[in-house]
Amino acid sequence: MPAAAFHPSSTRTLVALLLLLTLGIGALFGRAIWTMREDEWIFARTTNANLVRTLEQGVATTFDGVDRSLTGLARDMGNPEVLAELSRIREGREHRLRPVLAKLAALGYELSEEQVRAQVGVSPSLGRPHIADALVEAGYLPDRNAVFDRLLYDGGPADVPRYTTPLETAIALISAAGGSSVLAHPWGRGRRAQLPPEYLTELIDDHGLDGLEVDHQDHDEATRKELRALANRLGAVITGGSDYHGTGKVDHDLGCN
Repeated sequence: MPAAAFHPSSTRTLVALLLLLTLGIGALFGRAIWTMREDEWIFARTTNANLVRTLEQGVATTFDGVDRSLTGLARDMGNPEVLAELSRIREGREHRLRPVLAKLAALGYELSEEQVRAQVGVSPSLGRPHIADALVEAGYLPDRNAVFDRLLYDGGPADVPRYTTPLETAIALISAAGGSSVLAHPWGRGRRAQLPPEYLTELIDDHGLDGLEVDHQDHDEATRKELRALANRLGAVITGGSDYHGTGKVDHDLGCN
């Protein structure tokens, strides 16, 4: 089948492409993350009755606030407690923009709020990828990965901590909303030490975590094999995803996993 051509800003075309990639399986499940406005979500739902919305939120482990990602899958995202928590997360992202820009300026990377907000589009949440894209557009660095590797990685010279939801709390919120929770690329970027097998076992057995994302670009074959064996032993769901965050993120092409 020839590759579909679409403009990156055309969410409807992206929805149609993603639905095509499901090949009738019926679930838009992979972590191809972008933000859909409500009218676009309605369009997606009417296109495929079995579609589920993905919710990715930054959450923290008990290990020094290391950011992790938890993907919640639920049909009804109107749960008041979930919405309140998402609001707190968005506020945390928003409030760290100026401190990050101040750190960048001190390092010689002058950037305005307007330059960053120009990268946000219709997304209700402002994050580090938008700052990275603004730096790329300003000509400071070649791509988003280079920005994160040099400046914005967790604990990096321009990184600023923000509010994050404890994993156990996030799992409970998603479960109460009728959703299923999957821990995204838990051992990516050398973070196995923060999420060892014992802790993953506790999250699954004691807190109701439903699954682990095994197939991800940040997991080599040995890591995937070990995580798959752990998930099988614990009876957890195994998922994979491209971790597609738009064209600014390289090496995570849509559908690569």
